[in-house]
Amino acid sequence: MNKIVRNLFIFILIILFILAFSSSYLSLSIDNLAYVLVIGIDKGKDSRLEVSFQFSNTKNATESGTSEKTPTIMDSVSAPSLSTAINLMDSYMGKELNMSHCKVIIFSEELASEGISEEVFTLINDTQVRPSANIVVSKCTAKNYIQKTSPELENLISKYYEIFTNSSKYTGFKPDATIGDFFNALICKTCEPYAILGGLTTEQPENQGNNHIQENYNVKANQTPIEGENGSENIGMAAFKHDKLIGELCALETISFLTVKNSVDRFLISIPDPDDTSSYLDIYLTAKDSTTVDIDTSTNSPYIKVKTRIYW
Repeated sequence: MNKIVRNLFIFILIILFILAFSSSYLSLSIDNLAYVLVIGIDKGKDSRLEVSFQFSNTKNATESGTSEKTPTIMDSVSAPSLSTAINLMDSYMGKELNMSHCKVIIFSEELASEGISEEVFTLINDTQVRPSANIVVSKCTAKNYIQKTSPELENLISKYYEIFTNSSKYTGFKPDATIGDFFNALICKTCEPYAILGGLTTEQPENQGNNHIQENYNVKANQTPIEGENGSENIGMAAFKHDKLIGELCALETISFLTVKNSVDRFLISIPDPDDTSSYLDIYLTAKDSTTVDIDTSTNSPYIKVKTRIYW
């Protein structure tokens, strides 16, 4: 009798597993999903938002080991909200949008200046969007930023978006800002959010010809003398007051910010040569100990003391 009950129990478990996994396989098949790599959010003309989605093109993806770039697809939609835009794109693509591979979320400078808390909350509440996705504020439109981005050293653009913030550890020119950190700062009463500052290398630099500014690392996106095939650049930091963009930090200011946060391992700076005022000296600095911050609130004006130890 016990043997019959055991066999019956095993048989029921096998049937349940078959039913469970067969249905999930059919619904989550790669052929039934549209994988979103990047989301770009601009201020719309007819509607509040214009949302651009960049997808991986699994149909025409090249075989691994080839030197060809994997193609991508970008589509845009105007909608009153981000949720509506996602639903409209779902209908247009004929496949369910999958956000689990979304690497970067880009907001235009114009929209960020008006406030982006609604969009950030929508993204965070989507269980597919990873908190580790980077957040960028672009000085051009988010749509144009996506279109111009063409990494020179990566065939997979998803790989580029996954590693492009690694240089923050050894240059300090941009922060490794994520949508999760941005959300945490929004709901924190003593914190303020920040994002990566992005722009285009093909645009005319705002400070072209001012070598003093460039040599002192007081540059940011749209101000660098970089020329290359990758049409976008990410240098500097976008500073927020709650959910509204209020300012930008240049490369040197971003290095200082990351040093205070203990988020940079080493960096290079240029200082005027004391023996020759027309030239500069390059110094490679490495953090020796963690930065400490002491705040004295015994008076009406708090006194903040930052102590950091670096060596070269």
